[in-house]
Amino acid sequence: MSSEKKLLIILHGALGDVVLTFPTILFLRGAYNRIDAVCQKKIGDLAHRMGLIDGRIDINAFFLATIYSDEPINAPTEQLLQQYDRVILFSFSRSLEDALKQITGDRMNRIPPRPAVHEKIHVGKYIADLLAANKILETTAVPRDLIEKWRREHRSWFKSADPQKIIIHPGSRSLKKTGRLNIFYRPSTS
Repeated sequence: MSSEKKLLIILHGALGDVVLTFPTILFLRGAYNRIDAVCQKKIGDLAHRMGLIDGRIDINAFFLATIYSDEPINAPTEQLLQQYDRVILFSFSRSLEDALKQITGDRMNRIPPRPAVHEKIHVGKYIADLLAANKILETTAVPRDLIEKWRREHRSWFKSADPQKIIIHPGSRSLKKTGRLNIFYRPSTS
């Protein structure tokens, strides 16, 4: 490994789940020279454009398939995992954690991506608390000066956004996340 401290984050979630990790990723920037992410391609592209991550690997990349099987992890995936000082897996899957730990050992931490339904805590705080409990972060409070520095460095990115457009994020379709079932009416076609 080089003297550069490198972090790999594996994110299985969709846009909402991953966006909730963004403040924590920004905070991790202070501890790692390079942060790469394995996630959905479009989400990785967004995080890269926002300056949160340096590199992105599509979670659907063929060579990663062996981490989800009972087969031994293939050489390309093993080589990928070995080049990082730490790997953070945002997943509920203990079997995936076990598979990755065969390669990474104690350099890997699995962080459940959201709290249990009955826990009343913001997902961002929940993630930061777990990272602190696992000694990945020293504190759960993202320093305001770090956020301001990131904003200054990426001012052009914000200025390039079209002020006539807005993003509407209507929420999750998951009963576990919202506590209620979203029912969509579809008129009959007959």
